[in-house]
Amino acid sequence: MTDTHTGGAEIAAASELIPVARYVRMSTEHQRYSITNQSRAIARYAHEHGMNVVCSYEDLGKSGLDIRDRSGLRQLLHDVQHPPVPYRAVLVHDISRWGRFQDPDEAASYELACRRNGVRVLYCAEPFANDGSMVANILVAMKRSMAAEYSRELSEKVFAGHCYSIEQGFHQGGRPGFGLSRQLVDPFRKPKAILQPGQRKYLQADRVVLIPQSEEHRQLVNLMYSLFIDDDLPVKEIARRMNKRGVFWKQGRPWTWHTVMQVLTNEKYIGTILYNRRSSRLHTPAKRNPPEAWIRRPNAFEPLVTPERFQQAQAVFGRRSQQYHDERMVAALRELLAERSRLSSEMLTARNGIPSRTTYVQHFGSLKNAFRLAGFEPARDMEFVDANRRARQLHSLIVGAVIKGIYTAGGFAVMDQVTSMLVVNGELQVAIVILTAGQIDGHRGWRLQKPDPDAADISIYVRLDEANERPFDYYVIPAVDRPPSERPLREANSRELDVYRCQDLCLFFALMSRVPVDARGPSHQSSIELFAPFAQRPSMNPPSGNQDPPARTSTFRMAPVELFELYGRKLVEHQRFHAKGALSLARLQATRSELLELLNNPDCSVLIAGSSSPTVPEVLRAWGHHAEVNA
Repeated sequence: MTDTHTGGAEIAAASELIPVARYVRMSTEHQRYSITNQSRAIARYAHEHGMNVVCSYEDLGKSGLDIRDRSGLRQLLHDVQHPPVPYRAVLVHDISRWGRFQDPDEAASYELACRRNGVRVLYCAEPFANDGSMVANILVAMKRSMAAEYSRELSEKVFAGHCYSIEQGFHQGGRPGFGLSRQLVDPFRKPKAILQPGQRKYLQADRVVLIPQSEEHRQLVNLMYSLFIDDDLPVKEIARRMNKRGVFWKQGRPWTWHTVMQVLTNEKYIGTILYNRRSSRLHTPAKRNPPEAWIRRPNAFEPLVTPERFQQAQAVFGRRSQQYHDERMVAALRELLAERSRLSSEMLTARNGIPSRTTYVQHFGSLKNAFRLAGFEPARDMEFVDANRRARQLHSLIVGAVIKGIYTAGGFAVMDQVTSMLVVNGELQVAIVILTAGQIDGHRGWRLQKPDPDAADISIYVRLDEANERPFDYYVIPAVDRPPSERPLREANSRELDVYRCQDLCLFFALMSRVPVDARGPSHQSSIELFAPFAQRPSMNPPSGNQDPPARTSTFRMAPVELFELYGRKLVEHQRFHAKGALSLARLQATRSELLELLNNPDCSVLIAGSSSPTVPEVLRAWGHHAEVNA
């Protein structure tokens, strides 16, 4: 039998049974046999190539478009970046099971993370070997693009199917809305049951249509239209009156401005189904589509209000929007100011008959400008309100740039949606904090947009420029050295903070790069971690019984001596640490338990004692000689 998978054969030649891991994934819960078929194919491949599957990673019912919800793949990447690992390769059924990432480079980056840590990824069902040759690399890249294209084409087919179903008058998911119910029907539109919230159809051939819930609900919807059109009441007042009647839009939930607006503006109440108002294809961020892209199906079910009443309501909205001329809006503010002696955003929200905060911002650029025209100067500096709004928009862009920089340097990072922090290389929590620029006590300074996380291992403070449009500089501060209450908010901060000031994040990206210890060469091998707090973290896979956990070896690119040299260069660069101050700081740091543990490490002692670098503080070399003598 001829073996075309030369990559697997090369690994198998090393010994009788090569330890490997298995990764399997299925996209939906309906693919009940997919995992079994993948496992059988992987077991057959392992048997033919002299391998032994020692552990398995699974993602059941998970999409391959991204890594966010794939706990199996995330655990695999975490394990391979925390050597030693009990296997030398990962067996995957085919390239599509690794993922259908729309950016093929993302799939390549995860495979690279494994390969850099001495673990190869082998595809069992592919007709070529993933051996790193030029031909293999071309074929792998092509197959990754084909896997991504399959998802894109499938998305188009599903969208076309939904559009056809809408044209037939069927409901395509989502809440029915106040006064409407979902009715299950067979292929011939014969009613079968009323679906309660959370229930779904159980036969693929069945369909769902919308129907009026009851005559009482129809009367309540028409009452809201009457209050809005005939009595000319504001939307907020309609919500208040509905709540006063004891009527709720959903069980236990009172009416709000937003829920009343849904009833008064949604075409479903005249029997029209709307689809594709918002879209989020292939796990991309949701976006609003222009009205011309909406899919409409008029007269799909019995309406709750007549089309004439609905058009009258839209005419009222149009008339009210035209009333908001700048002069009248400023006059309304002056009346409120004369009555209350001050102005605030909260007053605009609570007052009926006056435009909303959003309307004023749209007309005048900011609330501060509108308040000034009305003759009121806010005591609070509202420029920071606008700056914080821009900072929130910049935050996502900066986070994306940091993730890209870590990937480019050879690391791995994902955003934890619970903590809103980056998880780098499966172990470090990195907080990215935006500081907006402004005047503080007459001097240039920065302010926190919101409290920074205390649980972060590394905090990156991004100080924006004077226009709050782009980063001005960065402070990359590890938790062990971050003062409990001090933040880089002024031009000149304490020397403990300013030593971590950077003009860019190149040094941070370099520190996040990971390679196997053996790849550094003999002069760079060490068994110590870069930061002691990280080494103290418990493993996600504790050993069974009384077995001691395996000792972790550092996979960071830089050896301790190089880090001390970087530290020393930062001291010289800032010129704030003269000889006496440097020695004082070194003595202070030496008292910390984390540094003591580091310095008591025999490997570290040898490195420090043998170093001739002039930037390594003298006190550290003395400690190294002391530890070596007393070992």
